[in-house]
Amino acid sequence: MKNSTIADEKTEPLGMLGILKDALRLPLKNKNLMLFVTVSSILPLSLLLLSHQLLLRPLLVDLLIHMTLLSGERKNSKEALETMTQIRKDVKLILAFEVAYLLVVSIAALFALATTVYTAATAYAGKHLTKKQLLSRVFATWKRPLLTWVFIFLLCLSYFILLMICFGVLSLFVPSKAMAGFSIAFIFMGLGGLIYLVTVWALAMVVSIVEDNCYGVEALEKAIALIKGRRVQGFFLSLVLVVLEGVMSSLLRVVEKGRGKMSGEIEVGVVLIIGSCLVKLYADMVYTVFYFECKKRHGEKVKIEEAGNTLLPLLNVNTAS
Repeated sequence: MKNSTIADEKTEPLGMLGILKDALRLPLKNKNLMLFVTVSSILPLSLLLLSHQLLLRPLLVDLLIHMTLLSGERKNSKEALETMTQIRKDVKLILAFEVAYLLVVSIAALFALATTVYTAATAYAGKHLTKKQLLSRVFATWKRPLLTWVFIFLLCLSYFILLMICFGVLSLFVPSKAMAGFSIAFIFMGLGGLIYLVTVWALAMVVSIVEDNCYGVEALEKAIALIKGRRVQGFFLSLVLVVLEGVMSSLLRVVEKGRGKMSGEIEVGVVLIIGSCLVKLYADMVYTVFYFECKKRHGEKVKIEEAGNTLLPLLNVNTAS
């Protein structure tokens, strides 16, 4: 078994631009594996996103047609009751389709996240990883990021519920003339808090993938401890990534709304979907580099263990003495 520890190759901590640049350079350290990860991640995600757009539209059109018919029919008539029954069927079908889509796309996104983060982590550590070793690691440890993701989803849901409760209570004490300004300020505060939480949650996902026996609440606690001293940097990193993803999503919506009016709209849509997936993969690499920078700040090193072709576990994170 060969052991090596990542030394502090960069004595100076990286700034925000340094982290963004390092993440761009990571694919060059293991081009073949990163190409495999990119294709195996982008292909299913792109097909799912494209299929969602193409299949959901006719379902929504059917629902809209039936709702239009209902508005022109006499209340409680036989025709109106039949149309209402059809509307219920349309709604149930759309809900079932959306639940199935979210389930499948979540699995694909988790696979993409695990493969990207683990490949980026080993590349950053200067170690070579094969496809077999990568898939072995991902399939052997898939429960950890899944449990962490479920916990993060519940926290995200709780955060939005808490925001709505706080807004409802505070708005009772705000004069009607100041309501517009209060609403804008509250939205910005809520978004600011969410961006910070996104940073912690992303770091927790990296921890659950890279570190053995650290997932769920423990991964979140570890992420909160790691980000100390780098909260502002983490916030602005997430802000940049959120803006990038927001721009891609906005362009996709423009293409979707302009369907039938734009030439080559399908081709443009496919390019934008692939671009959105690439931005997501890049964000995963950025958070991986940020994880290593946080470890370095706290005097922790990552020990790499190579045992034949298994590399299980490959990354064993210890606190440096």
